[in-house]
Amino acid sequence: SFIGLVGSEMCIRDSVNDDLVDGAQTFTIETGTSSSGDPNFSGINPADISVTNEDNDTANLTITAVTADEGTGGGTTDFVFEVTLSAEIISSFSVEFATADDTAISGNSDYTAANGTLNFDGMAGEIETITVTVNHDAIVEADEVFAVALANLGGIPASLAQQIVLPASPGTGTITNDDTASLTITGPAPTMEGTSATDTLLTFSVQLSAAVQDGLSVAYTTNDGTATLVDDDYADNDGTLVFVGSAGETQTINVNVRADDRVEPDETLSVSLGAISGVTATAADDISVPTSAVEATITNDDFPKLLFSDVTVTPVEGTGGTTTEYRFD
Repeated sequence: SFIGLVGSEMCIRDSVNDDLVDGAQTFTIETGTSSSGDPNFSGINPADISVTNEDNDTANLTITAVTADEGTGGGTTDFVFEVTLSAEIISSFSVEFATADDTAISGNSDYTAANGTLNFDGMAGEIETITVTVNHDAIVEADEVFAVALANLGGIPASLAQQIVLPASPGTGTITNDDTASLTITGPAPTMEGTSATDTLLTFSVQLSAAVQDGLSVAYTTNDGTATLVDDDYADNDGTLVFVGSAGETQTINVNVRADDRVEPDETLSVSLGAISGVTATAADDISVPTSAVEATITNDDFPKLLFSDVTVTPVEGTGGTTTEYRFD
């Protein structure tokens, strides 16, 4: 109703502010024929009004990150990613997903590549899941990462799809290494020092118990016992062993023992392992190294000798019950 003043207006409101993602809504305000006591305004029929209610609501899809141990003893571990819809949508829809390698490589059997489609009914807080299979192994390695990305909305008008916001970055799956390995060192049996000009070898064996990805290096040192470098009992041999990383792999350390002609007690020396290198810090923590040195015994093979010089004398036996003395030097 108008009171008849020039410029008077009437406001018609027919929209509701909500959180529903429903796209632009179009409706029509239908006008009828006017009635008035003034014949100049009676019987006017204004044109109907078409109204578009633009929707300013959006919905977000989010994907969780997953961190879990790889698992041991064969078999697989499921990494389950949750994809959540933040707000209600007037229409059901779908979204595609696919895994992607990072430091975890599907071609190396770290995990099984996956792709597919998630279907949403459109409810606020709705959760759909993606399961990626991670394969167990017995290899000491750095923690590894793969990604799960969302893309390509489907089953929904393009205008509504524009109001659904996909994650800016993919979900990440972090495979935590839970494998371990150890190095063991064994020394030789007691070994004769030797009497020739050639050195005698003492051989120490170092074995890796389990596979280590990309291999490793370990430092070692030779150490005095009762055998010493000062007495030239053996040759110093500090260095580094390099392993390619195979399970059961063995490397050796040789120590040269110097032969001499001294009569002496059996003597000992030792070899100890030190720091690991060539792997990440986390992988190094999963490889145990003996904390004690391993000893070897050098057995004395020199003995004292008695030497008699030749003596030439004129043999005179003597008389009268006396004795004659022969002296040897």
